[in-house]
Amino acid sequence: MRNIILISLELGETFAAAAASRLIADCTITAFPANQQDMQVRVDGDDQHVADWSAGVGVMFEQIDLARLEFKGAAGDKVLIAGTSAP
Repeated sequence: MRNIILISLELGETFAAAAASRLIADCTITAFPANQQDMQVRVDGDDQHVADWSAGVGVMFEQIDLARLEFKGAAGDKVLIAGTSAP
């Protein structure tokens, strides 16, 4: 059985993980449309590969470990993660 995953993260100027521990999910990750600026995302704390993510853009992922993803942005900006735990 799959569990529903709904995570809303309020961003700040330091990177924050999408999950505190391993959480494999099939989900859509969306930068909140009202964000003030592009948010940034990195995987596994790799500062050499940081990507900008535009407000309002949603991306579907399968079998992703949310604990490996970290986000930051303008204070008060948000990211929404909605989906299910992977089988």
